[in-house]
Order: sequence, then structure tokens, then C-alpha cells
Amino acid sequence: MLVPLAAWAAPPITTWTGNASDWNLPTNWSNGTPDATFEAVLNGGAGTPTLIGSSVTVDTLTMNGTGNTLNLQNLSLTAQTVNLSVGTITGVAGSGLNVGTMTMTGGTIASAVGIATTGTVTLTGVSLGSVISSTGGVTTNGAVTLSGSNTYSGTTTISAGTLQIGNGGGGSLGSGNVVISTGATLA
Repeated sequence: MLVPLAAWAAPPITTWTGNASDWNLPTNWSNGTPDATFEAVLNGGAGTPTLIGSSVTVDTLTMNGTGNTLNLQNLSLTAQTVNLSVGTITGVAGSGLNVGTMTMTGGTIASAVGIATTGTVTLTGVSLGSVISSTGGVTTNGAVTLSGSNTYSGTTTISAGTLQIGNGGGGSLGSGNVVISTGATLA
């Protein structure tokens, strides 16, 4: 007997429209404050959302506009998926991103912001000083620099380009296997 699978539906989207202000104010979002079922989109140019008082959980965080800054302060943002192509994620010691998967093709993340992943962090042409931890792995493309003291236990896959460990000093890979594709290098 075949049982039909439920159709997959993309999460509803809410876009940041506020000025420098509290993430949790519904008036700062096009479709209300995002929760664990929403994709939160920061398109840039409109203020700096700041986590105030409590950590938050969303289905997906997408930062894809010039001028984005997300301030975690000393709190955490949890998401199944994070997509960062431009923009900045800031925070202080104790702040963090808890992600299933993350794709970073641009932008910056403050080194004080830790990244815990259970899936894969895919980095393309970026430098990252944050510590990547938990059971996930890292895949790199292009020129990537990791300068954090990483503790993730998944596989490091260098698909293309050069993965540089450290930037004039510290930095490390996680404890898992390392796979280097033909033509790629580890430096």
C-alpha cells in the first residue's frame, strides 16, 4: 500500500522593514515577527535588527542586500538554513548561530559569533574567524580562510580553490576527515 507524502511547502516569508530596532517588534517586519516556521529576509538598507532580551528561532535566515547588519548582542539565532551573500552579523562573546545548513558567499560574521552546525557550512570566497562547532562539516569553494579554533567533527571538503588555515596565526580544521578535490589545495 502506498501512502502519499504531504506536499512540501516553502516557509512563509517576512522581510525586515524597520529601522535600528528590536527584532521582536511585529511592526518591523512585512508579515509579522518571524518564528520557527518563517523565512526572515534582510534585504538591506533598512536599519539594524537587534536581538533584545531573548534568543530567536526561524526556519530560514536570508541576508542578501547591501547594508544589512544583524546584531545578536550576546544571544543566539537558531535556523534550519542560513544564507549570507552580503551583510554583517555582529555580536559579543556568547552570541551564536545554531544552524542546520549555512551558505556564505559574501558578507562578514564577527569572530565573537560562534557557529554550531549539525549539517554543512558551505563557504565560497570568504574569510571566517568564527569558531565552527558541533557535529556538522565544512565545504569550501574558491579562496577561503578559516582563522577560528574550530571544533566541528564532520568532514571538511575542499571542492575547489584554496582553503587557507589561519591568517598570519591561529586557526584550525575540525576533527573529521578532510577531502581535497582534484585541483583544490589546503594551505
